[in-house]
Amino acid sequence: MNISIPGQELKPGQVAFSSDVLKIELCGPSRQNLSIINTLGIFRTLTPGVTTKADMLLVETVVRDYIKDEGAVILAVLPAPADIATQGILTMAEQADPQA
Repeated sequence: MNISIPGQELKPGQVAFSSDVLKIELCGPSRQNLSIINTLGIFRTLTPGVTTKADMLLVETVVRDYIKDEGAVILAVLPAPADIATQGILTMAEQADPQA
């Protein structure tokens, strides 16, 4: 996969992000199916030599692919001091389910 070390400049052939996600699935005859998926964090500012526009698009695409599922429950985790008006995931979640 050749993912770079966070905070270090990318070397040729390295990438900052991957479309792989952490997914935990619970299922069985006596329980409801449940999948918990930890997607990539959305970012709006590029870091020269570390992140690219392609990285930003990859992250947004992966997140959008998961939240467009009608059965998805979105748990957006934000830093406490963050201004919620600037958090991209909240806008994406609202667009995915305008009735919520």
